[in-house]
Amino acid sequence: MTGALGLGASLIAGTGSEAAAAEPAEQNPAAAMERALFEPAAGRPTSLSDLADGLATAHGLFSGARYAALGGALPPLIATAEATRDAATGRTRERAQAAVARAYVLATELAVKQHSEAAWATADRALIAARASGDPRPLSDAARVLAITMRRAGRSSAAVDFLACTATSLVAEKGGPQADTLAARVCLLMTAAYTAASGGRRSTALDLLQEAEETAGRIPVEQSGKPVGLFTVTASPAEVSMYRISSLTVLGTPRRRRPVRPQCRSHAVG
Repeated sequence: MTGALGLGASLIAGTGSEAAAAEPAEQNPAAAMERALFEPAAGRPTSLSDLADGLATAHGLFSGARYAALGGALPPLIATAEATRDAATGRTRERAQAAVARAYVLATELAVKQHSEAAWATADRALIAARASGDPRPLSDAARVLAITMRRAGRSSAAVDFLACTATSLVAEKGGPQADTLAARVCLLMTAAYTAASGGRRSTALDLLQEAEETAGRIPVEQSGKPVGLFTVTASPAEVSMYRISSLTVLGTPRRRRPVRPQCRSHAVG
């Protein structure tokens, strides 16, 4: 396995399939990833394009709810990303840090789905790597999964404050309304709104949703016609509407807004 780490997505797909076949259905899908936190797999550097392919494939496993396969794929993916980062310098190192952050974001998503306490460790590692990358997109994703972990531990109020503070810092650091920064801010605001709603903070949730909606409307659309996206969430008015519906449902408010057709479904809400 270690010798094949440079193969990117092909490694992830193969490892995941083998893991899914080898593990009993009742086994914890996050078990291999949890062990790897304390007994890291050996890794060796690879190219950033291979890392991107591996992350895309792993994200596909998560989106398809193939959690056993994802759990088996994450340890070598994380090891490869960290080895690539450790061997890099300058801008290449920053981009590798973003890959490390995204691998740990997926690890946190899996841990949350499995109600594993490992989510605290993986979210922390994701946030550290994201901050080192200097990129608002992985920072937003990392902050989001940490806030979800906090919310599910009954710390909704602290999670809302953390998300709002991070959103403000993105604007302060980047200054201009760059698309990536705006998209990252929308992600944070949507998550903060739902988190506030889950904690019964109605006015805060509605204010955050309004701000998220206004910010999403300022994001330019790509030439393909798709809105700017982060790793796990699309920053668009349709996505904000999905969060609004979820938030109002949690608050117990009737859904009376006009219906929209969501352009994607994220795994953040709930």
